[in-house]
Amino acid sequence: PEWQIDMGAVIALMIYLVCGALRLARYDPRIQKDAFRGMPIPMAGLVLTGMSITAGGMPLFLLVPMTLGLLMVCDIPFMKLKFTGSKRLLPAFCVFSFAVLYLLTRDVAVATLGFAVPYALANLGLSLVNEARAATR
Repeated sequence: PEWQIDMGAVIALMIYLVCGALRLARYDPRIQKDAFRGMPIPMAGLVLTGMSITAGGMPLFLLVPMTLGLLMVCDIPFMKLKFTGSKRLLPAFCVFSFAVLYLLTRDVAVATLGFAVPYALANLGLSLVNEARAATR
């Protein structure tokens, strides 16, 4: 079979890879105790893997690696998924959504998206709320 390479997909994935390398070079994970700066690479990888398995050929797929790459190198805090302390609700919700989606679909890729996407969206939302609170003070 002949391989057809979509240059848009190649560029999107190269941006993702470069951002992953920049994240490794730029951020020290030991600095913050409760949060990462930017989306952690494993979580971005889960989203990208889940999207590639479930959405094959979707036009929006080109935006996903670029968005994930930019989220990896941004300064938005992403909470660590620990079940200790006062911020237990997010990891519990993510694990719950994974379990429910897996039980409903029996599809690990869909369940992985059900874990990773709420994690990313909740952290983005928390960051926006915190910035709005800081701006009003």
